[in-house]
Amino acid sequence: MRKIIILTLFYFLITPVIYGQDKTKGKATTNKPVWTIKLKIKGLKDTLCYLGYYYGDKQFIRDTAKVNSDGVCVFEGTEPIEGGIYLAVTPDKKYFEIMVSENKISLETDTAEFVKNMKVIESKENKLFYGFLNYIATQQEKAGPIREEMKIAQTSNDTAKMRELKQKMLAVDSEVRDYKQKLMEDNPNSIVTKIFRASQDIEVPDPPILENGRPDSLFQFRYYKQHFFDNIDFSDDRILRTPIFHPKLVQYLEKLTLQQPDSINATADFIINKAKANKEMFKYCVYYMTSTYEKSKIMGFDAIFVHLVDNYFTDGQAFWVDSTTLYKIQDRAKTLKPLLIGNKAPDLTLYDTTSNVIDINEQKTLSGGKTFNMYNIPAKYMVLFYWDPDCGHCKHEIPLLINAYDSVLKDMGVVILAISLENADTKKWKEFINGKNMKFINGFDPSNQNNLYKTYDIYSTPVIYLLDQEKRILAKRISVDQIKEVIDKEEEFKREKIK
Repeated sequence: MRKIIILTLFYFLITPVIYGQDKTKGKATTNKPVWTIKLKIKGLKDTLCYLGYYYGDKQFIRDTAKVNSDGVCVFEGTEPIEGGIYLAVTPDKKYFEIMVSENKISLETDTAEFVKNMKVIESKENKLFYGFLNYIATQQEKAGPIREEMKIAQTSNDTAKMRELKQKMLAVDSEVRDYKQKLMEDNPNSIVTKIFRASQDIEVPDPPILENGRPDSLFQFRYYKQHFFDNIDFSDDRILRTPIFHPKLVQYLEKLTLQQPDSINATADFIINKAKANKEMFKYCVYYMTSTYEKSKIMGFDAIFVHLVDNYFTDGQAFWVDSTTLYKIQDRAKTLKPLLIGNKAPDLTLYDTTSNVIDINEQKTLSGGKTFNMYNIPAKYMVLFYWDPDCGHCKHEIPLLINAYDSVLKDMGVVILAISLENADTKKWKEFINGKNMKFINGFDPSNQNNLYKTYDIYSTPVIYLLDQEKRILAKRISVDQIKEVIDKEEEFKREKIK
């Protein structure tokens, strides 16, 4: 396989901007810390402790601090710290979570059991969080004996006892719900409340009855999808730095949306419109979706990337991207846009082995030569096969293409235009064609007037494009074996359309 090395734009160009932190650590400064997280951890001394945080579906290290002989370490910074769920990580990779939404936090705990031994010295948020965790632990202790009794009652088939025990278990669950509900009502702006609400699933009502007397079978799905983000506060970017938001974003895109470009584009616009309530939420949603679909291996999903770039990387909306990076992203979308599935293939003017000039869209030899007069006949389907004489994978694929053409594709009305990307050594090209007995329409571009690599986004060889009778792109970057499969599906679609 012959390759031209290109980088996935978003991974290398955008990721440092998205995930990077503006730090002053290690720089000379006279500024006083604007935030401090003081930890005292019994069982830990004379070592290091790390402050990590969630961001989307990843975790990152924000800071490192020395732990003294008394088990005390202090994290601090002269720039504001972003709110969210942070992690205090010990050298043996054990950790406990810290709710960060205040400038001063002080906690004490024990390596023997972080949560059970947690003492919140200063931090309302962490008092709420660890108060809830310890309450849950108490309720679990209360529920434990009930579960054991339920096992015995089930074994002895004591239905009356089972009913009694189930009521007791429901009472315990009810107490937990009431505790949680009161916490949220009393602390509506707390990050703990935002996390609890975001974690709640949507309660879907019973479907209405249609005129035919049957329940509306699609009502609950539509309702669930419509209200899916009701519990997410898009104006609060602290939710980004928790493990809650990203899975919901993925679930909505992949599980609740029809997996075809137009539907995903509509979903992306819906989510991004909500995310405009907060610039960090907007940045993350645009970044994640654009990066995801730019890297997608699913044919046709590049249309989603193009849609996102066209709509959100213009007019200064992508405020986190510098001008050089922005140009590269826009240029990538500009390259892909004419090559989207359903678009008419870009025009090419090529030379054949006798130096006749052929044009694939006009389907004629411009010099009037007769060698390729069959090209004047409209092709029901056309295969554009981009290859290179020095490409090892091409040498493997070309015999497969010849065999497929002779045995199946020719009878299906397929015309193959094999386009060499070697534009310097005509002799090598012709010898290869003759040696492999490539009885296709063979073209090349000796003066590179078509800029083939850019025009057809060629960064490795071979590359196959499949066009219909109107030279619209039906498929691209497919294998030889897939050509017939795509044509069969297209023919089936045509038949269904006629019915």
